[in-house]
Amino acid sequence: MALSALPMPARLTAPERTPGLIDALRWLLGRRGKATVRNIIVRARLCRLIIPEQGNAWKTDGRVAVRAVKAALRRLPTNPEAFGRIIHGVGEIAARCDVDLMEPLLDHFRVLRFRIDLRAMLDSAAHVSSIHTPFTPADLGLAQAITRARLDWETFRDAVLRLEHPYDVCPGGRFGLRFAAGMALGIDAQALDGWVRSRPNHPALAIAGRAVVEALFAGTRQAAARSLLAARNPTLRCLAAASIVWPGSRQEAPRKIGDCWQTLVDSGIEPGDALWMAGFRLKDAIHARYRFEHRLEESEAQLRSLERDPAAAQGGPGYAESAVKALRKEMTIASAHLSGLLPAIESMLNEMAQLWPQEGLSDEQMKALENVFVDTPEIRHRLGSVLNSRVPAEAVL
Repeated sequence: MALSALPMPARLTAPERTPGLIDALRWLLGRRGKATVRNIIVRARLCRLIIPEQGNAWKTDGRVAVRAVKAALRRLPTNPEAFGRIIHGVGEIAARCDVDLMEPLLDHFRVLRFRIDLRAMLDSAAHVSSIHTPFTPADLGLAQAITRARLDWETFRDAVLRLEHPYDVCPGGRFGLRFAAGMALGIDAQALDGWVRSRPNHPALAIAGRAVVEALFAGTRQAAARSLLAARNPTLRCLAAASIVWPGSRQEAPRKIGDCWQTLVDSGIEPGDALWMAGFRLKDAIHARYRFEHRLEESEAQLRSLERDPAAAQGGPGYAESAVKALRKEMTIASAHLSGLLPAIESMLNEMAQLWPQEGLSDEQMKALENVFVDTPEIRHRLGSVLNSRVPAEAVL
């Protein structure tokens, strides 16, 4: 399963041709929205819900938009098709201002227990999204990957990569549908999971996947997204699991393998699967060890070369002294990292040995765990040697 897709340039559309916008403006303007499309656009401009820019570009005054959304909540339709069109339009507005328009809507659901058929709402938003801009082959490819994924190392690895590089999978455009998928995620993550499973290979699934990546990466609705640990779609489940194991670019402190494993198991992941998922932290530490060892070896070789022949310095012999200082500094940094990594790897191996299921791992789980060792027999042997007496060490050798 690969979640990568080539970013497509977002097409700028005039307000009257922006999918769902007129439906959203009718809802936000209330009585003033009962007019022709032309008059609705004029009224929206007067109250700064639409601020024209160069060409077809436009933006929104965020403070005006959030006040209008809060005032219009009581007018939300219960018909899911109409609701989907409105939410799609609100998403287009939200993309053009600097305030969170989703939170007031989610509060409306939480406080007033507002109910809507989320699957029908998503179908409606997906239809609106495709009217002016057909889905791309990249969308279809991503949707097929989401549909066909299995709960295995490849799916999990790609989920981690997507959280590390979210903008590769979340190019511009489809703001309304992404907003609708984010709404469904915030209201009932399992409903989003059900919709994804009920629409195999539909290109709109790509946008739902991107909405989940955004929620996990940004952290704004992370709790809701992580509830997808109980999802039945492997892609969504692995994205949620990856956010537990690998915090990515959110600058969170790395969690211990045992803490990751416990969170995954408490959320319904099988202990054996949770072990190789949490083991991703060990894999990353092993890669880091190799990187710093390689850097140290290279720096030592360059240092010996400069000491033998200062003229080999880049820029000539006059730069040899500064080059030597830079190499020694780099060697000191690499050595410091290694001195921390080696005991950390040993600690991770001990944790994994303690977490090893009494009944052992299945063949599929062992196959996934094999990736953690990074083709390093030494690591596999060390894990086997620290397994406690209740588990045969041969199980991992």
